[in-house]
Amino acid sequence: MSWAARKLLVPDGRPLAAGAVLRQPDLAATLEQLAQRGRAGFYEGPVAAQLLKAVQATGGVWSGEDLGRYAAAEREPLLFDYRGYRVITAPPPSSGGVALAQLLGQLEILGWRDDGSVASRHAWIESQRRAGGEGAADLGDPDRVRVPTAERVSRAQLRALAGRIAANHATPAASGAEALLVAPAGEAAAAPIVVLDAQGNRVAATLSLARPFGSGFVAPGTGVFLNAAMEDFSPATVRPANALSPRKRPLSPLAPVFVEGPRGLLVLGAAGGPRGVATTGAAISAWTRGLDPAALVAAPRLALAGAPPRVQFEEGALDAATRQGLTALGHTLEAVPAYGELQVLGWDVAGDTLSAAADPRGSGRGTAVRTRAAP
Repeated sequence: MSWAARKLLVPDGRPLAAGAVLRQPDLAATLEQLAQRGRAGFYEGPVAAQLLKAVQATGGVWSGEDLGRYAAAEREPLLFDYRGYRVITAPPPSSGGVALAQLLGQLEILGWRDDGSVASRHAWIESQRRAGGEGAADLGDPDRVRVPTAERVSRAQLRALAGRIAANHATPAASGAEALLVAPAGEAAAAPIVVLDAQGNRVAATLSLARPFGSGFVAPGTGVFLNAAMEDFSPATVRPANALSPRKRPLSPLAPVFVEGPRGLLVLGAAGGPRGVATTGAAISAWTRGLDPAALVAAPRLALAGAPPRVQFEEGALDAATRQGLTALGHTLEAVPAYGELQVLGWDVAGDTLSAAADPRGSGRGTAVRTRAAP
């Protein structure tokens, strides 16, 4: 952690006590610049100069041109259908959107039902094992490489993925496709925010530093923690399209979503690092089965993560008999503490009800206020 970060979080060499006031005057000044000057308040002027000075002083290679050229990219969303519902999510360089489409697409082809059985859990795990794995080597920044998104989520590709699932055993850990599939299961420092207004305008946004406190580096005078997103690039031998190169955006597992269909509208954002896709997929499936937002955010979670991959499960996600059955099929199981964070807004057309739910594992809050007719 940089000295500026330590000075902020560990003043006098001691962590802040519970209830202490965290004062961030440098960050306040940076936010004032943004409020007054918009984009130029960060990517140009004194804030940019402080960022460059700090990064370059520690061996970084940022330039003024790097900051000046940066711009948010607006892209067409990734659209796919799941059991009569339309899912709208992030396209590449979000690998999470493609993985979500592949996960739910396989499950639909398999006729999957979430009944808690060994067979059901096995199909869920094996579908996740393939989601984003086979073919992931050609996912990357579409501004820098050709990304065959349509092919990756096509019905033919989904049938091929689902067809390789064996009903009587887990995919061996040494599978060639396996190495492309799962990232280390570290917890991401992500904050999902979802909003729905009376006119039907909606936002699903997720802010992430990639790790708690990002890179641990604060540029003096700015109060800004720099993220650790460089780790989202891949070795060229594993995912060539996502290899590090100038002016390139790395892949991200983040995939905020809108779900539209017979029941109404779901707006959803999830954190949880590599396990976020499984969290999102489970929530979408639960919504289509009739669960309300409070129930779907509280449901125990089960995801494939880690290297080598393990089936990580929260308390209550698997009973003893199911654990025994999955182990017999060759799955490696790992009980983990509660993880991830999920924020959900739902509009159920049948009852004309609006509801909001924040994940009980996190510190968020969900509120629905009816001020006029529903969207």
